[in-house]
Amino acid sequence: MNKLLTFSIAAYNVEKTLPKLMDSLLAIQARDKIEILIVNDGSTDQTLEISESYKRDNLDCVKVINKENGGHGSTINVGIKNATGKFFRPIDGDDWIDTGNMDKLIAKLNDVDSDIVLTNFYKCHEDSDGQDIFRYELASSYELESGKTYELNGVVANISTMRYHTMMYRTDLLRDNNVKLSEHCFYVDTELNLLPLIYVKDITYFNYPIYCYRYGCAEQSVSRTSRQKHIGDSKKVAERLLAFYRDNKAGLAPGLRQYLKNGARGICMWHYVGLTYFGPNKANRRALADFDNYVYSVDPEIHRAMLWDIRHTGKRGFLAILMMRGSRYMLYPVAVKLFR
Repeated sequence: MNKLLTFSIAAYNVEKTLPKLMDSLLAIQARDKIEILIVNDGSTDQTLEISESYKRDNLDCVKVINKENGGHGSTINVGIKNATGKFFRPIDGDDWIDTGNMDKLIAKLNDVDSDIVLTNFYKCHEDSDGQDIFRYELASSYELESGKTYELNGVVANISTMRYHTMMYRTDLLRDNNVKLSEHCFYVDTELNLLPLIYVKDITYFNYPIYCYRYGCAEQSVSRTSRQKHIGDSKKVAERLLAFYRDNKAGLAPGLRQYLKNGARGICMWHYVGLTYFGPNKANRRALADFDNYVYSVDPEIHRAMLWDIRHTGKRGFLAILMMRGSRYMLYPVAVKLFR
């Protein structure tokens, strides 16, 4: 490897937002230490042409990989395969970075050999339609000492969640352990957050907000409409991570086991709540009951833990789950309304 940090950009139909991201990356002072992979995922707009223009003007650090559409996970898989940086930082084509804070981080990375580098991130709310003006909200902050390295199992007990927007992995850790995300599928950022952790030994934290996450757009994958459209994808990811936890929990240290349990519970609850967004008919009741029964059959511990995941459901949702499970989903038409 000859670079310190690889940015792998998931680029699908991002002609309007890619320039903002690229300009934020190319303003980094230590350009000789970074690599920018633009992974064009079969875009049908001008994304590829814009990417190639950035490559022509910045041959020292920009590469373009053009591929058939395979979804977000496929762009990360391709990025891992082709990265030459010591650390790997995936980023979506509609987001960007805080260049000043990234400069500070790169100056520190030379002396870091941890498996994970953890930072903070911003949620960026567009305040003026079409004017590219944003309100920045600090969305994560960890009670850790900046610049300090921690043993993973000892620190995860004090961290509620490490997110896609806050994590950089050592590239060799991902590649050597053949970490691959689901393709043709939404919500795979959760897979990247959890699957590699069984191989991680240590983590270094820096109190710098780096990732700028464009938040609140109606077409985002976390919107209610998108969650309904891609309900099969959330089921696929939930089932994969549930099985991952079941298959690996016996050999895990206590702190990491609890962390992965919380992660599996969270994605199962995410899918469960998504199922409640559909109208109260027999088919939807059956889908909800079937998934709940499936979780119980795979791991009763996760099934019990889902009940207490107030973060996803709130108190009304907690009540609804009690009603549905207690009545074997006969009270579904009434209880599901509590989620709304």
